[in-house]
Amino acid sequence: MAFEDMFSAMPDIIAVMPALIYGTQVIFYIVFIWMCGSLAMLGWKKHTSFMPRTGLTLLTGLLCIFASASFAGFVPFFSTGVMHIFFVDAMIAGILVAAVLSAALLLITHGLVVPRPDDIAETLKKKVAVLEEKLRSKANQIQADDAKKIAEREMPGYAATSAKLIGDEWEVGLLKGDNAGKVVIDAWDGSVKQKMKKFDAVEFFSDVHRIIGFGVLIAVLVASVVFFEGFPNPSESFYSLFGITPDDMAGMSDSLRGNPFVAGNLPEGCIAPFFFTEYDAQFQDDQFLLDHLYENDSVKAMVEEKSADSVRMMIGIEHEGRGIVVAFTESKKSCYLTDGKFCACMEGRQ
Repeated sequence: MAFEDMFSAMPDIIAVMPALIYGTQVIFYIVFIWMCGSLAMLGWKKHTSFMPRTGLTLLTGLLCIFASASFAGFVPFFSTGVMHIFFVDAMIAGILVAAVLSAALLLITHGLVVPRPDDIAETLKKKVAVLEEKLRSKANQIQADDAKKIAEREMPGYAATSAKLIGDEWEVGLLKGDNAGKVVIDAWDGSVKQKMKKFDAVEFFSDVHRIIGFGVLIAVLVASVVFFEGFPNPSESFYSLFGITPDDMAGMSDSLRGNPFVAGNLPEGCIAPFFFTEYDAQFQDDQFLLDHLYENDSVKAMVEEKSADSVRMMIGIEHEGRGIVVAFTESKKSCYLTDGKFCACMEGRQ
């Protein structure tokens, strides 16, 4: 029977449960980190290539799970009872932190030029158009003054000091105080191919959006450290919910392995004891017991010897074409025989 096979497999199932619970916890962390990291990077996915995006996603995801462990207790309604046991509060806190980080990253990178696929496609269209004009001998290269104006527009606050034509490109030198910069411009269509300047912290942080973004990021980090009470531990919550430990589960597995009913170590020819569940109601019915009374002194003596107990009553039934004798003892054991062969006794069946 399928039920009997499943029941016999219970020791092995229980034995691997701690490993399964731990594996589930690892999967929980991976999914949680990737989900929160992806949300935090939502505004910048299209601006970064695969490897940098993956690294930043994992980094922000780790920060989110760290912060979620700190802020879970502050999520109304979800921070108590079964919601807390299943980490609904931590997941909601992680999602909220990811949304805050996403906004902070957008503020920090405010004003920074990042090429987009659409921009690149538009640039290529312009270049093709210029090449067509050039083939018709109608296109003219832009002049040095125009190149300087384009460069100054690209780098506000810098003044162009030189413009040198090298091949089909203008290299424009710029200065802002002691800080030098350079912009490379296509001589035919005026598109900016490259711009370089020394990092200026004052200029970078002069943008109020970036100041707010860094402020939010620092506030999240500080609060996460202050309120941190440990990472979510699904396996520990599972054991706590059922009031058991991994050692308890190992003990249950060992105990079941030693049980002949489960392990399938009954004497050859014995029917499995699962038939008891089908007759529970009948065994409580006095009329059924009277109708199936069984008397046999040799069988009674055999049961008393095997069970070390006095037999109170025996009944005989037919089950799946087999003759079953069930003996109830004075200490509430239920012993049974199959076709005259003693099989086993169970405690507390009646």
